[in-house]
Amino acid sequence: LDALAINHWPIAVETHQQNFPDAKHLCMSVESVDPRAVVPSGHLHLLIAGVECTHYSNARGGRPINDQLRASAWNVLRWCELLRVDRVLIENVPEFQSWGPLTTKMRPAKAHKGETYRAFLAALASLGYAVEARVLNAADYGDATTRKRLFIQAQRGKGPIAWPEPTHSRRGTVSLLRKSVPWRPARDVIDWSLPSTSIFARAKALSPNTLKRIEAGLRRFGARPFVLQQQSGGIARLTSDPIPSIATKGAVSLVEPFVVQLRGTGDGQIEDSARSLDDPLSTVSASGAHHALVEPFIIMPGGADLPNGRSVNDPLPTVTCSDRFALVEPF
Repeated sequence: LDALAINHWPIAVETHQQNFPDAKHLCMSVESVDPRAVVPSGHLHLLIAGVECTHYSNARGGRPINDQLRASAWNVLRWCELLRVDRVLIENVPEFQSWGPLTTKMRPAKAHKGETYRAFLAALASLGYAVEARVLNAADYGDATTRKRLFIQAQRGKGPIAWPEPTHSRRGTVSLLRKSVPWRPARDVIDWSLPSTSIFARAKALSPNTLKRIEAGLRRFGARPFVLQQQSGGIARLTSDPIPSIATKGAVSLVEPFVVQLRGTGDGQIEDSARSLDDPLSTVSASGAHHALVEPFIIMPGGADLPNGRSVNDPLPTVTCSDRFALVEPF
């Protein structure tokens, strides 16, 4: 099987070479490539294209994207015109469906929202393709992120276009026709051994919006209490669970760790920027530095055996009848 990969960015080409060493790679812009020269047979079984989104993306806070260097979607039509391409697969952000003309202020013209996108699909169909488009959520297919992407499939011939069946769902479902397991939680992909840095040790203070996101997370996931039996072999239990008789007093308030999205959300999305560790991550950006783990720890005021604090995942030292421990909540 002959494979050809084209990209203008050297890092992308190098990464692809590591994953697909048998493919032929060209580090150049797609616009400068003659399809007939690089595919002398004139026949492609599959064309996969990651085209630019020229107008909006949530990752940019809703600002127009006019500095993208990815190839225009119209290049797909050029390849399909000059070659016989059996199948086409295009990936983009869901906002690509609103592709339309921009105003003089480089904002999408609301009255013409989606017109160019629909024209693009119609142009594909005019070349003899059956065309379908769906927005798929990566969490529905076993990934620990709720990354949503638009996929467009174009296919020659009369057969139906095949789409993958979801294997996961938010809570998991069982029916006569379908069974799915719950989404993979973020805790599955967090490396808990990595050292973290206190927000108070930062050279630059967190932005006001980031602090608002952390505050929103504390309101949603913080102060979840549990009761700890003050006796040998005692275990921690949520207050929503029944507990055996308690011989001595003692209740501790526990904060569950949560993940907060540091950027990419507007003021109206602050409340949705914090997620439980039982939920998948939101879309992971190319820089990677997009999420922060907010977790509590335990100290023993005046004590000497917890000089640096203790994770809530570690066992406590001997629990006595007095209040020896304090929980430090992230704030």
